[in-house]
Amino acid sequence: MTTVRTATWLVAAVVAWACFVPGLRADDAAEARKIVERAIKEAGLEKFAKDTGNTIKGKGTLTVMGAMIPFTMTAYFQLPDRSRAEIQIDVMGQQIEIVNVFNKDKGWVKIADNVIEMTQDQIDEAKDSMHNTIVSSLLPLREATYQLSTLGSTREEGKEMVGVLVKTKDKPDVKLWFDTKTGLLAKVQMKTKDGMTGMEVNEETYFSNYRESKGAKIAYKYKTLRDGAVFIEADLESWESLPKQPDSLFEKP
Repeated sequence: MTTVRTATWLVAAVVAWACFVPGLRADDAAEARKIVERAIKEAGLEKFAKDTGNTIKGKGTLTVMGAMIPFTMTAYFQLPDRSRAEIQIDVMGQQIEIVNVFNKDKGWVKIADNVIEMTQDQIDEAKDSMHNTIVSSLLPLREATYQLSTLGSTREEGKEMVGVLVKTKDKPDVKLWFDTKTGLLAKVQMKTKDGMTGMEVNEETYFSNYRESKGAKIAYKYKTLRDGAVFIEADLESWESLPKQPDSLFEKP
């Protein structure tokens, strides 16, 4: 375990190193932003720069305690801090409808006709998820509040990838990995809290099957792993970007 004294010494050493080689850090940040800007250009996201709302529809499977549960979903996002998911799941042939609403510091889960407030762990997970969504949308990374640096390269899922580390105040670090061939986002990695257990997990989401949609290149296949185990696999059916979602979507269901 790292002691406080050791940690303090390491911080001091890093600060001293940065003071002596400021040009290296500036060049690294510039290279990281260059990678992100290429992805924005290749995906055609510039035309949606003023949009803060998104609606997606899809279907897939959720793995819980070893059981694969089929689902269909419509999700609404209003960046930076509101979301709503309408989910239909199939549990042993029984159809169950779930509505999950997150609104800034509040949240609710509706199962059939029962509505319960989110626990603090679930709210924390929802906040991390929204942060992940914001960072993955790339355009907000142009703001000065985000610090970018390079992560080097790797090969996964048959792709050569180059990485960018994203840091911002009071939020988890996010690692973005881009396909070096296409320039498009291929993987997002971050540590987050599992809303059911309250435990921290390493979450990795892979993006593939990019297709043209309304003038943009959108990933139509997602695969999310938690601590190396498949958590969600989904195929997108539709995607829409819009200036703003109706406020009524994010009220208590």
